[in-house]
Amino acid sequence: MEIEQCETSCGTLVINARGQIILGHVSGTNHWDIPKGRQEIGELPLQAAMRELWEETGMQLSEDFFEEIGNFSYRPGKRLHLYRAYVASAVQDLGELHCHTCFPCEEGCTPVPAMDDYCWASREDLTHLCHQRLAERLLAVAW
Repeated sequence: MEIEQCETSCGTLVINARGQIILGHVSGTNHWDIPKGRQEIGELPLQAAMRELWEETGMQLSEDFFEEIGNFSYRPGKRLHLYRAYVASAVQDLGELHCHTCFPCEEGCTPVPAMDDYCWASREDLTHLCHQRLAERLLAVAW
């Protein structure tokens, strides 16, 4: 019996003192997302989550900030490994966040950052800001 290989995205719910999470606006869309991305071969889930957090927001947090939430089925062929990080005072100004990764583009085009804006979002905000599948997953976990 062959076991299906699943891609895993690792992401972080960055939580402030009001219980809101940071969402990044996905450039060129109407949707917002948590900082997350594909786990590379040989990379531990926490390493991937920390790398993606830096790539998509510029935030560098020590491992002590991260608490594992779990590894979940996300869609066919894809899993989502989530962490939470409480940053009551570590993030004062969302304007200081900056995406260091860009969408792939054709030769000669101007690279577009994967995220172009940031907001704090409550649980109630998720259903109208995020894709339905992501909103449902995030609403199903404690944060």
